[in-house]
Amino acid sequence: ENVGGFTEAFKNRVVIPFDGSYEHFRHVLTHELTHAFTFDLLYGNLVGNLLSAEYVQEPLWFAEGFAEYFSRGGMDIEGDMILRDGSVNGYLIPLELAGGFLVYKEGQSAIQYIIKKYGQEKIAEILHQAKSKRSFEKSLKSAFGLDERGLDEEWMKDLKKEYWPEIALRQEPKDFAKQLTNHQKDGSYLNEKPAFSPQGDRIAIFSDRKDYTEIYIISAIDGKVIDKVVKGER
Repeated sequence: ENVGGFTEAFKNRVVIPFDGSYEHFRHVLTHELTHAFTFDLLYGNLVGNLLSAEYVQEPLWFAEGFAEYFSRGGMDIEGDMILRDGSVNGYLIPLELAGGFLVYKEGQSAIQYIIKKYGQEKIAEILHQAKSKRSFEKSLKSAFGLDERGLDEEWMKDLKKEYWPEIALRQEPKDFAKQLTNHQKDGSYLNEKPAFSPQGDRIAIFSDRKDYTEIYIISAIDGKVIDKVVKGER
C-alpha cells in the first residue's frame, strides 16, 4: 500500500498498482517498464552482474529521471511547476544527493536538459558507455566531457536562465491571497485537492494533519476546521 509501483532487478519483476485511473496506470506501467529495459541493457545476466565486483551503479537521478521523462512524454506541467518553484526558492538539491519525490522531477529535468543541449541520442550513448566502462561517471565524461557535478552545475545554471526572469512577471501568493492552511503550524505534510461548497464559504480538502490522510471541511474565510467528514487510512 502507498507504493506507486516498483521494478526489482533481482527478482526480474515489475509490480504495478491500479487505482482506477487508466492514465495513471499507463504512466506507471511505462515508467516501470523503462526501468526493466534499463536493467536488462546494463546488467543482462542480472544476478551474475549485480553480484560481480564490476557492478555499475546507475545514479538515482538518471534512473528515475529517464523513466519519468519517457513515461511523461517529456517535461510535464507538474514537473515544470516544481522545478520553477524549487529554482526560484532555492530548495533544489544537487543531482548526486537528491532523493525522495524531488529526485524524480530533478532527474526528469536533467534528462530534458541533456536532450535539449546534446541530443536524444546521448541518452543511449550514456547507457551503452556505462555498460562497457562499468562506470556512469566515465560514461558521462565520454558522452559530453562533464562529470556528474559539472553536469549538475550546467543544468542548475540553465534552470536559472529559464525561470528567474519570471520573478519580475509574477506576484507572490501572499501579495494577493490569504493562506488558509499552514503545514508548519498544524504539522501536516499535505493539504490538497480542494473542492468548494456551492456557496463558496467552505472547502473540502485532503489533509494529514493528524498523521492519517483524512477529509476535512474548512472555512474559506479563515481556514478553521469546521468538520472532519472522512477518517482515512484505518
